[in-house]
Amino acid sequence: MDAKDQALENLRVENEKLRREVEYQKLKVAGYERLLEIVKHEDGIDLLKKDGAGQ
Repeated sequence: MDAKDQALENLRVENEKLRREVEYQKLKVAGYERLLEIVKHEDGIDLLKKDGAGQ
């Protein structure tokens, strides 16, 4: 395997690692969104609602 092939393989490995990280982050965001929904439903607290009037 020459240097060009090795560099290409390194990029493939890094790409796969980044794709897995993106999927993990998507799951994490979905979990936080679900948590916010539960808090809003059970406690009536809307954490996404802006506080106060825009004056």
